[in-house]
Amino acid sequence: MPRYNNPRKTWQYSTNFKVKAVELSCQEGIQVQQVAAGLDIHPMMLSRWRKGYREGKIKPDGRKRVGAMKEKKAPSAEELKELDKLKRENARLQKENDLLKKWQRYLSDRHQSDLDSSRNTDEDWASGTSAIGWVCREVATMRGASGRSHNESEMIGAY
Repeated sequence: MPRYNNPRKTWQYSTNFKVKAVELSCQEGIQVQQVAAGLDIHPMMLSRWRKGYREGKIKPDGRKRVGAMKEKKAPSAEELKELDKLKRENARLQKENDLLKKWQRYLSDRHQSDLDSSRNTDEDWASGTSAIGWVCREVATMRGASGRSHNESEMIGAY
C-alpha cells in the first residue's frame, strides 16, 4: 500500500468566523445549505458548529475590533438567493461554452475529412450524422431530452 507523503490540508476556522456563520444560519428565512454554500463550507460542518454553539463550546470573543479590521455585514436572504441564482447561471454558461468548443472541434475535424470530397449527402441528413444532428444529440445529452425550452426548440428547428 502506498504511503502518502503530503496529507490533505485541514482548514482551521477562527472562532469568530464560526460564530458569525452560526448566527447567520440562525436568522429567520435562511437555510443552513444557503449559508454553507455562500461561505464555501460543507453543510454538515456548519451543523456541527451550530450544535457546539448551542452547547456553549463555541462562544463569541466579546472583544471589539478596532480600525482597519472592520467587520463585514452578513449577507441577507435576498443576497444569498441572488448569489445562488448567479452560480446556477454561471454553470449553465460554462456548459454552453463547452458545447460550443465541442462544436468547433467537430467542425474542424469535419473540415479535415471533407477536404477531398463533399460528404454532406442526403444519407447523412437522414441518418443523423450531419452537423445539426450532432448538435441536437449534444444538447439532448446535456439537458435531457425533455429539458429543452421553447426558444431552443425554435432555434434548432430553424436550421
